[in-house]
Amino acid sequence: MDEVRQLYTDGRARFDTLDYQGAIDLWTKAFGLLPAEEENRSIRNDLVYNIATAQEEAYKVDRDPTHLRQAIGLLRRYVDEYKAIYKPTPEARAEVEKVKARIAELEARLAEAEAARTPAATPAAPPDPRAEEQRKAIAVKQMLREDPELSRQYRSGTSMIAGGSVALGLGAVSFVVMLAYLLMRSAAQIGDDITGEGPNEAAEKSATTGAAVSGVLSGLLIATGCVLIPIGVGRRKRAKEEARKRVVLELHPAGVRVRF
Repeated sequence: MDEVRQLYTDGRARFDTLDYQGAIDLWTKAFGLLPAEEENRSIRNDLVYNIATAQEEAYKVDRDPTHLRQAIGLLRRYVDEYKAIYKPTPEARAEVEKVKARIAELEARLAEAEAARTPAATPAAPPDPRAEEQRKAIAVKQMLREDPELSRQYRSGTSMIAGGSVALGLGAVSFVVMLAYLLMRSAAQIGDDITGEGPNEAAEKSATTGAAVSGVLSGLLIATGCVLIPIGVGRRKRAKEEARKRVVLELHPAGVRVRF
């Protein structure tokens, strides 16, 4: 007990000279030397109260919120032990209420300290519409590749556009061939003015047949192209629209996740 008294006295000297951490260390050591027996309960509890007070004062020096947290915890323990030691007399109730009010004050100070130490959140940059569209376009392409139904519809439309384009090209070639046959027939009908020979009926007949065949073929090919291309464009458009509806873009720390 003599050692405990000396530690308490030394701790009080440290406290009075603003060495709060030194007081905390000495009073904590004194607390540890006191056996947890009934006759020592009030002394141990008073040491808890003193340590809490030193923690509160230490916060005023270094502004470390840890001191406030420890002071709050110690004072709560002090209240629980105080109520267990003393009868609920008016004086005891007043002491409990006083310490509870102090705990509430410390909790408010702790909240302010933690808010001050928390860096202000940087305002999020507004989303870039172009980047969002690019991400969505990539997701749509992925959907068109991986979804069996949409992939089949999109490829079918692409094939029809390609086939229609080839048909139009061949139709244009056939149309030129038909014009060439028509010119040949006109030459055959006119005859050879230089030699004075009459119309060449064989050449005229051959040119007429060639022109007719080329004309029919040109018409069929151009008509086929005019039918296939709009259908193919429509299929591709519907596939893309459906893919856009199914794609869900979710922003998260790792970037963009595409969910189907």
